[in-house]
Amino acid sequence: MKILLLLALFFLLAGNTVVKAQKPQLVADTTLARKWYTQALTLQQKGSLDSANTALAKAAILYRKHQQWFRHLDCENKAARNLVSMGKYEAALQKASQVQQESKAKFGHDQSKEAADALHITGIVYYYKGEYDRALQFYQKALQLRRKILGDDHPGLCSSYNNIGIIYYRKGEYDQALKYYYQDLEISLKSSGKTHLDIAASYSNIGNVYFDKADYDQAFTFTQKAITLKLEALGESHPELANSYNTIGNIYAYKGELDKALGYNLKALHLWQKALGETHPYVGAAYNNIGDIYLDKGEYAQALDCFQKNLQIILKSTNEMHPEIAIVYHNIGNVYNKLGEYDQALQYLQKGLQIRQHHLGQFHDDVAESYNSIGDVYYDKGEYDQAMEYYQKDLQILLKSLGSVNPSLAASYNSLGAAYQAKGEYTKALKQYQLAILANVPSFKDTSSTSNPTLRNKSGIYLDGTYLLTSFHSKASIFEKFYVQSRAKADLQLAYHTYCAADTLASQIQYNYSEENDKVAFTSKARQLYQTALAVCLKLHDLTKEKIYLDKAFYFAERGKASVLSATLAESKAKTFAGIADSLLTRDQQLRTSMATYNQQLAQELTKGATIDSSKLNEYQTRLFAASQQQEQLIHKLEKSYPSYYNLKYQFATITPVQLQKTLDEKTALVEYALGDTLLQVFTLTQDTFKVQSFSLDPSFHRKIAAFRKAILSQDEGLYRRVAYSLYKILVPPDIPKSIRQLIIIPEGELTNLPFEALLTQNKKTKALKLPLTY
Repeated sequence: MKILLLLALFFLLAGNTVVKAQKPQLVADTTLARKWYTQALTLQQKGSLDSANTALAKAAILYRKHQQWFRHLDCENKAARNLVSMGKYEAALQKASQVQQESKAKFGHDQSKEAADALHITGIVYYYKGEYDRALQFYQKALQLRRKILGDDHPGLCSSYNNIGIIYYRKGEYDQALKYYYQDLEISLKSSGKTHLDIAASYSNIGNVYFDKADYDQAFTFTQKAITLKLEALGESHPELANSYNTIGNIYAYKGELDKALGYNLKALHLWQKALGETHPYVGAAYNNIGDIYLDKGEYAQALDCFQKNLQIILKSTNEMHPEIAIVYHNIGNVYNKLGEYDQALQYLQKGLQIRQHHLGQFHDDVAESYNSIGDVYYDKGEYDQAMEYYQKDLQILLKSLGSVNPSLAASYNSLGAAYQAKGEYTKALKQYQLAILANVPSFKDTSSTSNPTLRNKSGIYLDGTYLLTSFHSKASIFEKFYVQSRAKADLQLAYHTYCAADTLASQIQYNYSEENDKVAFTSKARQLYQTALAVCLKLHDLTKEKIYLDKAFYFAERGKASVLSATLAESKAKTFAGIADSLLTRDQQLRTSMATYNQQLAQELTKGATIDSSKLNEYQTRLFAASQQQEQLIHKLEKSYPSYYNLKYQFATITPVQLQKTLDEKTALVEYALGDTLLQVFTLTQDTFKVQSFSLDPSFHRKIAAFRKAILSQDEGLYRRVAYSLYKILVPPDIPKSIRQLIIIPEGELTNLPFEALLTQNKKTKALKLPLTY
């Protein structure tokens, strides 16, 4: 995934000029000029930049008429700034160059503050044009001149330090970027003349660096500080908030909370659209990040649409070799790879790689990302040697730029491990997965592939939960492969212990999600994990006859289908027994109801196709975002103010077979199903017995399920007879004691829509299952 972080570029400081005694006409003209100037600043604050420049031009003419050159050049600089904000880069360059020439002509040199400001604006233009080295050159000139004129601690240096930090950030030199950002922040905090918005911009940019360093907690902390200051200064509808919402959305996206991320990114999009219009680069950046979320959600058509919109916006203001174009090509290539259109994918990814190499050199993180995605295409094509070649290039760059601990490095090791695994080189694959774990868990140092970090109640020790889960799952699957070859119990036990570590991690990841849709999506992804873990437990039980493995198999069957429900019940239990004030519980319920209503309204509006009312969509999304924010703040308050709520909420517990057996009477049996793609496990519990049976499934099983439902709905007796008995033999355990008079059925997947009571117990006669059933 390649997101766009919008950096807070600092422009200029408004200067004050001493007013001397003047002639009547001069007084009248300068008073009018000051009026135009003040009006321009107001229009600029509102985002009406064309109108602001018209007012500045009128003020500049009057100041020029009376040879008030500093004020005249100040107006020209501010107009150049507005041209940059409107994406009119060549016009901005021309005006900034004009200021430098006029400064030299009027003052005999180009060493004025206005000349420094013009140099700074020139740097901004080259930054937006993607010419980072040239931008840095102008920023450094402006900083040198400002320090000469203003001194070392003047607030006028802040914008230089900030924008130099941005260049180093873009070049991937994060420590250098932080050095300049913190110099900016230090002066800003000391200066009474710096506004809350200046400090908020500093916080935003520092947060962006920590985001790219994968320190998401620090990134979140600094970005929230920025949001707090912006809300105080501007209110909740100002476009300045969009930058911070964009970053928060990206943080949630990387943490896997996609619905929450989408809410923040959509809010950023709407604020920028309203203030800047549909064709502004910031709007394009918002489309890019929304497209990334849709890509992760598997909604490829919507992802491609967002990326194409961003591409069209960028091409209106720059050429096809701009660094931002590389990001769009990269993301479009990833979509085509997911769609299985590999040639198209490689075409876009290679174009993106060439642009990145041109601007960033051979050893930038973004170049490494391109190598990784190209490797993914070759991996999906089954060309594993080609994939490994690109994965190795990716890895070597990241090791040079990031050191040995970073989630991006963990992802790279996982990719290389997958390629080795696909080639059947399991020992080499296992080594890569262990290196991925070491890169992801800073406190873990054991290089032995038989060791795993201890995670229970320590969710903060890993950098990226999703990558770590992939490492665990892949390691466990390789230990299973070793068992098939060696038939050694030790290999199967290593798989078992690794699956247990993966389960602990999966629980922590899911319980940290606040959106139900994110929990459901994660459970769907984790389903294969629980299915394979269950199978390992049953193999160990067959091998050792130890009941602990049978109990654990049942546990994994439960985890595979009830984790969302258990998380919801745990939170409900926590609220009930934590002594929370009724008013807070009522508020929580109100917010959840409101969120459900807005989601329903959004869904209804989206079904209208071409007749969608965009204003209603915007309204519903805005309301949903506000309610989600309030609910999130309330949950944080509950976790902080009610420790017992936190402890109860994050207790991970499932019911055991023994606990279930204690609830059954002697005439009741419980039958639970764990349905995989090719395997069905049937657990049968009575008051005194606990058994499990496994059935290999071929494609005809799923066809029989569909035919059974069809036969009942269409009253096709012939079809009904053919499939009802066949399914009965698979689904109903043959050794249920005759004393049992009631069955409790716990189905899974497509079995949830199957009427078990309609199954036939005999082949030729219409004799249905007579036992009373409870689902």
